[in-house]
Amino acid sequence: MRPAIASLALLAAAPLLADGEVGVLLDRQFGKAQSVQVAQTAVNGSYDAVSPSGMGFRVGASFLDIGVMAININATYHPKSEEDLVLNGKKVARFGAEYLAVGAGLDWKLVLNLHAGVEMRREKYSADLPAWNSLGSVELTRPWLKFGVGFSVPLVVVSPFARLEFAVPTTKNDKTGTPDELRKALAPQYQVALYGGIRF
Repeated sequence: MRPAIASLALLAAAPLLADGEVGVLLDRQFGKAQSVQVAQTAVNGSYDAVSPSGMGFRVGASFLDIGVMAININATYHPKSEEDLVLNGKKVARFGAEYLAVGAGLDWKLVLNLHAGVEMRREKYSADLPAWNSLGSVELTRPWLKFGVGFSVPLVVVSPFARLEFAVPTTKNDKTGTPDELRKALAPQYQVALYGGIRF
């Protein structure tokens, strides 16, 4: 009798158990042009918007799956991606962007799968700025909001999935008076990505 009760309890708890996922993120991060006027320096003019494309890797797990909705937690590693940094129409450096993130969200399993979540990113932005006589990088931590729409293909062992994601930070940096402030101001204003992988 006890094994039967244990089996029933396990079946009842099955929707609460975690389903794992691994995936790859192909993205483009869109920045904003920045005007800079610093007295008694060679730094005067406008930096073009920097929008590097790159690839990230994500692992996650879903909990409290009730069929049409589940809670998802995830972690993302995005290696450094680079693009030219242009001042007054002239290439002056390379701008690099990378981040680590942990997040959580809700997944709705409808005709199309919908996702809404938040993640905390530890971001690093690098640019050598010859006009400033400044080399190096700067780090910042920002919450980002994420929204996505996609589909999955339920199979017996694993389920392939794909999702188009849009993400935007909740804070922005507009000061450009120092090299580190400029690096932060050039940081992405939003991100568009294609995320795909398998769930198991």
